[in-house]
Amino acid sequence: MMNKLLFLTKSCQSSIVLCLAFSCSFAWAEDPKITQNEALTNSKPTNERQSQTELAEKVAKETVSGPETESEPSPNLDSKSKSVVEAKTHQQPNAVEKSPKAQIQKTKIKPKRKRVRRSRRGFKKGAKKRRRLRKFPTNRPQRDLKNPPTLGKIPFPLGETLTFKVNMLNAHSGTVTLKVGRRGKLQGKSVLELSGFVQSSPVLENFYPIRDSLRVFVDERTFQPLKSEFFLNEKGRKVEYISEFNQGTGRLDWTKTRELKKRKKTSKLSYIAPHPMHETLSSLYALRRLDLKVGMSFEQYIWDGQRERLIEVKVLGEERVLTGIGWIEAFKIAIQGAITGGIISKRALKRPPVKGFAWIAKDAYRTPIKAITPTKLGQAEAVLSAKSVNVGE
Repeated sequence: MMNKLLFLTKSCQSSIVLCLAFSCSFAWAEDPKITQNEALTNSKPTNERQSQTELAEKVAKETVSGPETESEPSPNLDSKSKSVVEAKTHQQPNAVEKSPKAQIQKTKIKPKRKRVRRSRRGFKKGAKKRRRLRKFPTNRPQRDLKNPPTLGKIPFPLGETLTFKVNMLNAHSGTVTLKVGRRGKLQGKSVLELSGFVQSSPVLENFYPIRDSLRVFVDERTFQPLKSEFFLNEKGRKVEYISEFNQGTGRLDWTKTRELKKRKKTSKLSYIAPHPMHETLSSLYALRRLDLKVGMSFEQYIWDGQRERLIEVKVLGEERVLTGIGWIEAFKIAIQGAITGGIISKRALKRPPVKGFAWIAKDAYRTPIKAITPTKLGQAEAVLSAKSVNVGE
């Protein structure tokens, strides 16, 4: 009801003011006592007429541009409408005074900012991830190592393939194949490709199938690895380890890819390793380049794909060994390795050293003919069963 009265007072106010403005202009033009010349000479109208004219123009402008303010009542309103307008103007500050908390809350309201999603590591989606350099526990001896003797000439030809029969628990458990690949270039250096492959026997396939492979690119001069690729496929578990070596700085860029339920998960890290750093397969071929003598011993660091080991090698003596290709005279070598670092936890450093034996033939090729090493399933014995050279490969 109050809103309707206010609307009526507004309309009445504007109409009354407009009528006054038009009546003043008509009276000024039709009054016979005021001629046109007199009107021009009377440049200053009376105060009452001037105020009414200005008020009429102001109200006319406000009615065209927008709604009228409630705090400006017309001077020509009747007593009822005037009292209603005054009551409205007095009610508004009282309403504000009754709810000061609402006014304070309005001032505190801030516009909501859009939430920007970020990845877990703070990288934008699609951006290239940097390889993290992390520190891992180490247990390296604080002393100088017994360096191996100088490497001699490469005694084995390109394309050489060695096949070993593996026995475990007095039963045939699998085969190991070692191969000398081609020469090439990597990181501006002449490299030689070495590869190995492990496959379980038909009996072992039933409860623990194995399909492991290893490929290493070594500096042809020093036989230090520049890159290694180790593919583990045991009992449905598939893991790929790729290691890139910088022998000058000791930096090792490591990538691990796991396949779980047809989904791949990749981890990339950088590791500072002692240098020079060797590798499991390349160290075996480097051993063939040494002039072995009974009583010789030396130490070196070896990387097995994830762990860093300190290997101690000692030539124990000479033995005659029966192989798949006959009896061969060989050097018996004791090998002991302890974990000293790697991408591991502290608990791995407490593992006892691993001990094994290897036999290297005394022939011109220094062919490895036998090895005994511990595995997850027990002691494994690998004996040479075949040897061939594929010149075209």
